[in-house]
Amino acid sequence: MTLFVIVLLVASVIVELVLVCKPIWRHRRNFARLLLTLLILESVWLLLLEPFHIYVWIISIISFYRAVNIYRILKNRFSNEHLLYSFQNTSRKLILAQIIIGIIGIYLDTLRVSNDLWIFDALLGLLIAIAMTISIVPIKRSSSLINAEKLAVSKLPTLSVLIPARNESDSLNECLISLLACNYPKLEIIVLDDASSDRRTPEIIRSFAHDGVIFIPGKECPSKWLAKNWAYQQLLDSSNGELVLFCGADTKFNPSALTDLVSELMEHELMMLSLMPVNVYSTQVRYRILQPLRYSWEIALPRRLLWRPPVLSTCWLAKRSFLFGSGSFKAISRRISPESYFAGIAFRSHKYKFLRTLLVTSNKPVKDQLETSIRVRYPQLRRRPEIVALFTMLEIFNFFGLIPLSLVAGLDGNWILMSIGLVGIVFYFFTFGFVTSLTYRRFVFSGYFFWPLAVLVDIWLINVSMIKYEFGTVSWKGRNIDHSVMNPQADNVS
Repeated sequence: MTLFVIVLLVASVIVELVLVCKPIWRHRRNFARLLLTLLILESVWLLLLEPFHIYVWIISIISFYRAVNIYRILKNRFSNEHLLYSFQNTSRKLILAQIIIGIIGIYLDTLRVSNDLWIFDALLGLLIAIAMTISIVPIKRSSSLINAEKLAVSKLPTLSVLIPARNESDSLNECLISLLACNYPKLEIIVLDDASSDRRTPEIIRSFAHDGVIFIPGKECPSKWLAKNWAYQQLLDSSNGELVLFCGADTKFNPSALTDLVSELMEHELMMLSLMPVNVYSTQVRYRILQPLRYSWEIALPRRLLWRPPVLSTCWLAKRSFLFGSGSFKAISRRISPESYFAGIAFRSHKYKFLRTLLVTSNKPVKDQLETSIRVRYPQLRRRPEIVALFTMLEIFNFFGLIPLSLVAGLDGNWILMSIGLVGIVFYFFTFGFVTSLTYRRFVFSGYFFWPLAVLVDIWLINVSMIKYEFGTVSWKGRNIDHSVMNPQADNVS
């Protein structure tokens, strides 16, 4: 590493650290431009000097996220206090990470033990792969509700099925038909038209009025609410059932589904139940990557260790009293995943269950799947660039990087490193393939080989989500939500 690069690194760190001082913060735009120039120069020069060292690439990747953090200053989308706090918080962590990686890199170069770093990387990748595989075991063992013990009609509580609808297609029509065909005796179906810009959605809802489906015109969304959460709150306030079931308009139910779901919840004395439905299978590659990838984030990560159980918004059932007792949606008016808040509370009381089922089907268009993935990724990572940087590097070096690492190790005759890498690859292939099979409830042979492509897609998704939230727009069914979510008082998403 030349003296010129060291000088650039030290200069950028000093300028970035003193930028938060009040006299300099007033001139932050000029200093931000200077910092961006220094970061670009140091990254380019460093990669030209040492293009084959893993620590050089890590330092360069971190520099990219430092640049994202600095560019926040130039965009200036949020209040001065929030901008200063978030910039300072992210800056310190990224700089510390670069310093640590730089010291480790220089130390390994001095001792000529760079090969040990690759072994460490392979072992870390293997451990993560095993942890992900273990995380899906409880999902595999979860009940499919096919043999659920049904309660007697007299013991069944009243149930309200609540559906927020906005600019829906014929899928809403199919959803309502399937609900009306259910054999649940104490059923209330409420559909809220969330300010649809087309005529089709209210026409579909009104066409079922003679079957007892209740139509609610949505009220204007308050400024401190996300539209989805506001729709949920209006539906909850309008419901009368002891239990409430929220579902998307693209969901279809087996005739016995509601009875089996309620029986499961009552038999195990649960407060909340969330479902992993059967997804409609498609031969298109993008369908077989996006939805399994989204499910992998819920069921293949060890969330239970953090008291954050897996949860999906497609279909979930809860006691109405439990939702109101937990503050209803008013307590989480800006949370991207409101159902995760209630799932966490119920999980800590051992009153929550996540189930896969054959009785509920979802047919979400690929456009909606992509929109959902971008909408939830950055909030899932706490809306912090340093965490996006961490996940990106983990996926590059420990997931996707195991393939070239194993090939190079084999060519060099390093059988230990190659073996570690190959075992990790097998676990990753199995995990994603198994999640794909769970998504469609059928064996999908190609799903086991889509893992490398899925990793690349996920790297793209988490970074696009970050860029859109920080500098662009993120929408939910035609409504911009980025400013509400990025507001300093918005709820964190876990």
